[in-house]
Amino acid sequence: IPFVTVSMSWATTLNADALPVAFPIPLPNRIVHSLFDVIFPLGRTRKQVGLPPRPKNAPAEFCSVVVSKLLNIVLIDRDFLPSQNLQENQVFVGPTTFQMPRTTDEQPLGVSLEPGTVLLSTTTAANMCGDLYRRLLKAIAQMRIPLLATIANDTDIPSGFGDNVRLERFVPHDEVVPYAKAIVTHGGAGRVGRAFRSGIPRLIIPHNGDQIPTAIQAAKLGLAYYLPEKKATAKAIQSKLKALLKDHELHARLKVLSEKLSSMDSPQLAVKAIEDVLQDAQINREAINTGDFIASSY
Repeated sequence: IPFVTVSMSWATTLNADALPVAFPIPLPNRIVHSLFDVIFPLGRTRKQVGLPPRPKNAPAEFCSVVVSKLLNIVLIDRDFLPSQNLQENQVFVGPTTFQMPRTTDEQPLGVSLEPGTVLLSTTTAANMCGDLYRRLLKAIAQMRIPLLATIANDTDIPSGFGDNVRLERFVPHDEVVPYAKAIVTHGGAGRVGRAFRSGIPRLIIPHNGDQIPTAIQAAKLGLAYYLPEKKATAKAIQSKLKALLKDHELHARLKVLSEKLSSMDSPQLAVKAIEDVLQDAQINREAINTGDFIASSY
């Protein structure tokens, strides 16, 4: 069945061996694909719906489903990925920011922020990162710089930080991020992409999953600072954030990247890629109907 996929995270982009680029495993490709089939036994589903088994040496079922060979739209800039051969038919449209249409003439929330405000936003779910959020909140508050921290529905938040700290359950990031001096985040795909488009420096302290390779790759490219969660002591957090705020070379790189991404019309690029696939499919269908198509099997 023809299908198109969208990779919200760059980590699921596949290399030429049909393996995720963000999770290299030092084993032969065939063994890795076999491990995927054990972890994600989707072959059972194929059998249940009456589909024939995949060829013996085909990529893992999971890799074949998570990224379409027909077209995979990736919501990141191609230059962010490691320089290696990728699976064909993957189109990079740049990060989307999920910006909602404004329905009011009021000024964006970010206009009300004090100059030099740092945004702390690590998760939208309470207690997802254990005590990490409280460590970050305390450490940055002690720096006496303006701090806007989103706490979602977390109820275990200390108080008495001082007038430099502003706590909010929720803030619309499209109204706040462009006005922040820096962002301290867990490295989720949405926040990273939004920061890239806005050109805002980030200190990434990842918690799990694709957040870790995202933080490592961003730091490797000189686009963010990375601090492992286990090393995120108050002193380390403050030291990294101070260095980030003073790293003018990083700020300049982000400005160039922001200008590049802002010039991209991500929705239009994605639509064109889909239309091209549909057009090719129509041409192939017409060729079959007119007898101009030759099929061979061995």
